[in-house]
Amino acid sequence: MTRVLRVSLLATTLGAWACAGRPAPVPLSGSLAGVQALAGAWAGEYTSDGLGRSGSLTFTLAAKGDTARGDVIMIPRGLNQPLHLTITFVRVAGDHVNGALAPYADPECGCTLYTSFVGRLAGSGISGSFASLNGTTGTMRQTGTWEVVRQRAP
Repeated sequence: MTRVLRVSLLATTLGAWACAGRPAPVPLSGSLAGVQALAGAWAGEYTSDGLGRSGSLTFTLAAKGDTARGDVIMIPRGLNQPLHLTITFVRVAGDHVNGALAPYADPECGCTLYTSFVGRLAGSGISGSFASLNGTTGTMRQTGTWEVVRQRAP
């Protein structure tokens, strides 16, 4: 049986924890065991070969009861500042994770991107892929892969 829990993800990257703000709760659906498997701090990288873009990706799931707070910080190589992205939902079923980010402005084209992601939890890591759609043209802007490793448990 699956329980739907309201949680959100709190992102941190190196010393930027305090800069992340206090985002609203984000729904997460899945079994209690699935939610617990995602709890903790995660860090890794993402790559989009089509655009030649890559960078750091970090987030922390800090659930307290049935809620937590946060977002994702991505640091694209070559840009002077990190992108603060908000996760709008996450689903976990067994070892599979999927979700979506709130729409955000692409740092290169200025167009609004809609990004979804999928991944697979294996041991102390999660790896998967993402796809970003240009909201103006409806065309695929970028696809890529991501991978994070648990940095610390809750």
